[in-house]
Order: sequence, then structure tokens, then C-alpha cells
Amino acid sequence: MAVLEDIAEQAGVSVSTVSRALQNDKRISISTRQRIVSIANELGYTKHKVKRNQIQDWDAVGIIVPEVISGYYAQLVHIAHDGLAKRQLSAVVKITNFRQDAMIRNIENFSRLNIKCLLIIVDDSEEISTDVLSAVSIIQTPVMFITSKYFSNLDYDSIYIDEQRGIANALEYLVEKGYHRIGFVGEEQTLGRFHVYKEVMEKLGLPVDEQHVRIGQKRAEEGGFIAMNEILKAAVLPDAVFAGYDHMAIGAIFAIEQAGLRIPEDVAVLGFDDILTSKFIHKGLTTIKNPCEDMIAIALRVLLRRTEKPNTAPQQIALKPSLIIRGTT
Repeated sequence: MAVLEDIAEQAGVSVSTVSRALQNDKRISISTRQRIVSIANELGYTKHKVKRNQIQDWDAVGIIVPEVISGYYAQLVHIAHDGLAKRQLSAVVKITNFRQDAMIRNIENFSRLNIKCLLIIVDDSEEISTDVLSAVSIIQTPVMFITSKYFSNLDYDSIYIDEQRGIANALEYLVEKGYHRIGFVGEEQTLGRFHVYKEVMEKLGLPVDEQHVRIGQKRAEEGGFIAMNEILKAAVLPDAVFAGYDHMAIGAIFAIEQAGLRIPEDVAVLGFDDILTSKFIHKGLTTIKNPCEDMIAIALRVLLRRTEKPNTAPQQIALKPSLIIRGTT
């Protein structure tokens, strides 16, 4: 059986460095920790004692999520919590606030917990960088990513939500309904969806009028309200607006109604996410819905199966959003 001295000799470092690396000491660089963990695995090294500062919680699953303020991410966490509870498991949730350093720090913090597995939900504005992958490789626990875009360098289980296809289908539907001046309201976290909107508009042969596009600093309903009010100052109004997500769409609806305009007769509104309140807003918000229940159910099934069979090939699963048609279009 391998001991620390064997790992130190092969890694070309001191025994104390090996010990610190295996305890995920942040004084040791991520690349060095990753290399030492890899050598330890190759030599079949196993720890016999749990670190004094390590919490044993084998009945918990870790979840990393950008936020829980918005209805979409709160819904995902709630669905995951319910799914785990049915299996007599609990959830430990950590939030990134859309920050890369926070994602890495949360992954490293989970390495100090004996969690069963880890689910990482990645926003469209976030990246799965080499530093993130290095941090994941160190924690030595099954990991599943849920993303809104395809990452070719991902050697872990993942669910990819094809938002591009969902947006394309929604904009094509608007065109079929007779809308051709389609604007966009969003903020920094929705830049990915904005770029897809522009690509689809170009493919449809429709112009993107700068007067009908606003990427603001404010988020959620306030951001949608402010952005839509700016668009309403245009000499020629859009006949439809795509909001980066439902909360912004709700703010846009409020601005349109305050201006004395009719929805959808004067301006139609399209959202994204299908949060719980969307069906109760105005005449019901037309929106693009990600398959939340399916993605969490699949994620938990794959993750928990990997805890029993860790050496099976990683899976990359694609899911398609659907268009929910209601009264705002």
C-alpha cells in the first residue's frame, strides 16, 4: 500500500507538501495539488483517517448555483431538494453570484466535506475554465454540470440545454405571427442570449434596430422596466420585444402598460425561463421554458449512479427548451 513518502518521491516534492495537497491546503497551487492527487490515485493511496476539520456528511449532495434570487435558479434548487429528499439525502447549497473565483472557492470548500456528489449549475454568462476543471479534479467526488452551452473540453457528466435552438424557435414563431420589428431588453448576465438573438435575427433576414435594443445595468423587473421605457422613446416602436428572462419581461410589460399601449396588439412580449409567476402576469407571459424537472431528475440519476460505478464513461446529455405560448404574443 502506498504511503506519503512514495507520492512525494514520484512528485519530486516534500512529504509535508504532499500532506498539505491531499488536505486541499490552498497554500499549495491548484496545479500542484492536481498533480499530487493524480499520483496518489495512480499509486492507490487511500486516507485512513478523516481530517480533524473535515465534516462527514455522506448523506448530503453539494449544489453550486449562480443565485437563488431569481425564480429560475430558485426553482432548480427546490426541485433538486425535493428529488434528494425522496432518496433520504439532503442538499448543501453554495452560491457563486456569477463569479468565477467564487465557483472555484465553493468547489474547494466542498472538498472539505464528505459529500456524496456535486451538482454545478452554470449560468450562460459563466465559464468552465481550466482552473474550474482543476479544482473539480482535486475533490475526487462525482460531478455533474448543467450548462446552457456546449463545452467541448468537459470530461465530466453534463447536461447541455440547447438555448440557441429554443430562442430560434421562439423568434421564428414571432415572425410567423407577423412580428418583424423585434427588440431585445436585457442586462450583462443575458449577453449570451442577446448574441443568439442577433444571430437568429440575421438568419431570418430581419434587422436589429439599435433603437429597439437595450442592455442595462439593472437586473430583474426594475431592469426590464427601465430598458423598455428607453425603447418606448423610439420614433418607431418595435412590434415585439424579447426579454432576456421572465423577470425582465415582467418589468417590460409594466412599462408598456404605463405608456397606455396594448399587449400584444401594440407590442408583444416574449420571455425566457417560465418562472412560476409567468402564467399569472397580464394575460399570461409567452416564454421559453427549460425542462427543469427533466434536467434535475436526469442529473441526480446520473450522479448517484456514478457514486456506485465511478469508472463508467462520462455522459453529455442535450435537452431542448420548449415554447410556452400565452397572451403576451
